[in-house]
Amino acid sequence: MGIPDANVEHPQGTNQSPLSCALKSVSEATHMEELRSFTNLPNLVIVNFSAQWCAPCKFMKEKFAIMANQYADHSVIAVHVDIDKLPRCNPVYGVRTVPTFLLYRGGHKIAEVVGANEVMLRESIRQNL
Repeated sequence: MGIPDANVEHPQGTNQSPLSCALKSVSEATHMEELRSFTNLPNLVIVNFSAQWCAPCKFMKEKFAIMANQYADHSVIAVHVDIDKLPRCNPVYGVRTVPTFLLYRGGHKIAEVVGANEVMLRESIRQNL
């Protein structure tokens, strides 16, 4: 685990790590219907497609959780999908490599970030707020 962003607020008090607080802001989609319901919301929805065995995914998991916490005030919804637990998502959502971050609003894909690129992901979120 790297050094978390200093700007992360600790809603549960100072004894919790920033990552444990931020992880509460990320929902898990475990069924295709659940994933579809998230991507159809009118809010900005960021879906993180990853896998347990993927080192870049592990690196981005913390970054994604912190971003989810930081943008929660903007009604941004962060969703995590483990492609090994939900393999049907790959062809439906066009996921060819992990990590892949897809941004949705109202059922329409509005942006895509492939790879462990924190700067590009953050910029994509800002552009679509």
